[in-house]
Amino acid sequence: MNVGRWIIAAICLALGYSAFCFLVWSRDFGLADSAVTDDLVVTRAQVHYAELNGGFSERDLSCLHRRGTCIPSQQSAWAGRALVEAGPHTDSLSDGWRRPGRLFTVGPVADARMTRERGLSPSSVQGFRYVADASSTRAWWNDVSITPRPPLGYCGDASGHVCQLSSLPATAGVSCPVDCKRLE
Repeated sequence: MNVGRWIIAAICLALGYSAFCFLVWSRDFGLADSAVTDDLVVTRAQVHYAELNGGFSERDLSCLHRRGTCIPSQQSAWAGRALVEAGPHTDSLSDGWRRPGRLFTVGPVADARMTRERGLSPSSVQGFRYVADASSTRAWWNDVSITPRPPLGYCGDASGHVCQLSSLPATAGVSCPVDCKRLE
């Protein structure tokens, strides 16, 4: 029996397993990067928008993306600007939340008479929650892997904070779960 061949075979097996782990998990960490980026963009844009919109969030995410504004009282101050500038190769903000694993939940609709009188957006809402799921779709892999797991997902809400989820929210609501680990 040649010990050298066994050592070479063991090294090749270890390298093969490491390469397999890298290929499988690189996709999952890419999901996590995309999820946190989406959550940060939506949350920050909503918070800035609420400052211009009398403290109310926006139900129509395209209002955060397009030039001009959905806030009649801010039309002249905001002409030609957008809260979220999309590059030539990026999705619009309103299309991004429709990706698989993204959930945008809005709070109760603001009083229409009050928003009209104050010149605020007619699609104003009282709060929002944006959940970006980054969990692995390969449950079997979690059982056999010795590498660390990427985060399950991220959550942002009207408080302006984005946090890392320890479990995906099972209930509808406009606030992130209390056990969410704050990123900022």
